[in-house]
Amino acid sequence: MSMILHIGAGQASELPQWRKSGATRIVLVEPNPMLAQQLRHKAAGDATLTIVEAAVTPSSANTQLYEYNLPEANSLRPATGLKSLFPGLKTTATHSVATLTPTQLLADYGPAQGERAQLVLQTPGEEGAILNELIETGQLNQFQQLHLYANPEPYYQGSIAAKDILQQLAEAGFDITDVNQQDPDWPYWQLTRHPLKDQLLSLQEETTALKQQLQERQQQLEANQRQSKKQQQKAEEVAQQTQAQLKEKANQLAEAHAQCQQLKEDNETLKKTAQPSTESKPTASANTE
Repeated sequence: MSMILHIGAGQASELPQWRKSGATRIVLVEPNPMLAQQLRHKAAGDATLTIVEAAVTPSSANTQLYEYNLPEANSLRPATGLKSLFPGLKTTATHSVATLTPTQLLADYGPAQGERAQLVLQTPGEEGAILNELIETGQLNQFQQLHLYANPEPYYQGSIAAKDILQQLAEAGFDITDVNQQDPDWPYWQLTRHPLKDQLLSLQEETTALKQQLQERQQQLEANQRQSKKQQQKAEEVAQQTQAQLKEKANQLAEAHAQCQQLKEDNETLKKTAQPSTESKPTASANTE
């Protein structure tokens, strides 16, 4: 991998392994002030190492780091369920720590475009919330490999069981390639993103977009059909009104024609009545007696 992002690096016992992997950039994120200082000493003179002193959490309310007499149990959340597993578990100290959301962390220190990257999550109780935000925002797709430390049961207040987290990762396209359960209470999984998952997601997005376009076009077609039907009904109403008007005009014209004919006949009658009668008169005789 070109880049390794280790959230909850602690003492970074894996650092020799990360260096041997040939990674050109290693980002170690640790909220514990004392451990962060130790990491800075380890990083002195190593240009490939970046130390970020902060806790990573989607919740702005998680600003207290709980230290327990079991160091690997240190968390941003109260170890409610863990106390039933370890009755002697006690809080030894609390620290107010700076926090970054997963989105902010990746914006500042995440993989560059095309950079092959591995995410290591060692954040007791917080891993589920971190992964949930990365999945929802699509930012988990920037990583080809994932090392996950998670408890089999929700040992912390509001935490998520490992099986539920692994189910989310499977749905996000990550396949389990290795499991280490030497310590059954603190197992870890190595997962690799399936190479066809991005192609599948892209096809699903295209299909969703096409379905949306089809639905919009169907709605537009239905609207046009409704509009066309209204226009047709309007045209039929106008045609009916026009026919009624034409019929009325024709009746009026016929009535006017009849009246005109009657006037003509009456006029002829008057003319005949007004002429003087002429009777034939006898012709004077040319014979005289």
